[in-house]
Amino acid sequence: MLDEDKVRERISLFYAGDDTSWNRGVVSLSALGAEVAPHILPLLDDENPFARAGAAEVFGRMRHAEAIPLLLKKLGDGDWFVRAKAAAALGKIGNACAAGPLKALFMREPHPWARESIAWALGQICEPGTIPTLCYALGDHYSGVVRTASRGLERMVPRNENDLRLLQNGISRLSLQKDVGTSRVDLEKCAGELRRTSRAWAEMLQDAMGESQEKKGQKRFRGRRGARERSKGRNEILGEIGNARPLRIRL
Repeated sequence: MLDEDKVRERISLFYAGDDTSWNRGVVSLSALGAEVAPHILPLLDDENPFARAGAAEVFGRMRHAEAIPLLLKKLGDGDWFVRAKAAAALGKIGNACAAGPLKALFMREPHPWARESIAWALGQICEPGTIPTLCYALGDHYSGVVRTASRGLERMVPRNENDLRLLQNGISRLSLQKDVGTSRVDLEKCAGELRRTSRAWAEMLQDAMGESQEKKGQKRFRGRRGARERSKGRNEILGEIGNARPLRIRL
């Protein structure tokens, strides 16, 4: 059974105003497991943004799926730190239902650190439908977003050739990136990793196409074979009928 005084003491660390205390509060509360969830839920609506962000981080670390609806609401929070932690928590939980809201948030998020968290979450969820958003993120002016999107794309499986084209276009945009916020060394490294990903995707699509053609060929073969067997069966039946001796009926 939880010691409520200790829980309150650990929650109070979110209000201390320094990173060390905040991190201690996150780690110590997460260690208590799902039992602490009822004490953390009210913090998501606390007036203090560090408390809201701390609650989101705790739910993410615990992979607490029941908190998903509330975390989705926090994607619209007025504080970028809360949005970033809510996005990261959804990525840790990994439910595909968060992919759509995260994609929409990325396209309108003004803060680069929050965009980086969103890109990370999309890569963790690993939903193929997020590939266009991550490819778009390769053109971001903040190197952290570009690196995170690149790593997320490495984990993806392309759906079709359009996904491959989007990736190749993203690689092309990297070579045009000149913003001072992005290191040229980082860009070259990301571009090299993405070229390897592009080659891997091309091989995946080629293999998938080969398997599809093979299955079609097998289906056609089975169809022809089945037709021959049916024809053979009919011929055998007709032969048996033709060779049958007539019945003699005695009156």
